[in-house]
Amino acid sequence: MFTSISWQQYLLATFGLVVIYYGAVLLLFFRVELALLFQGKRAAFSISSSSGVSRRESILGEAKQEAIVTSISNEELQFTSENETN
Repeated sequence: MFTSISWQQYLLATFGLVVIYYGAVLLLFFRVELALLFQGKRAAFSISSSSGVSRRESILGEAKQEAIVTSISNEELQFTSENETN
């Protein structure tokens, strides 16, 4: 196999490539958040609208409660039909 490279050199090169890769990903996709982080401002999902007012938005939207919530007791639970025989 490879005899001219040691495990230490291999792991160091792999670690270096991983750091470069994730650094590039952070810079490409999280440029604005990183800039605000280094400026000391909080950027947790705040999106400014065209009017200049900052509003907080969720990625998936708001959770809505069901109109009617019902519950049953454990005696009312039935997992097999009454017609089923062993």
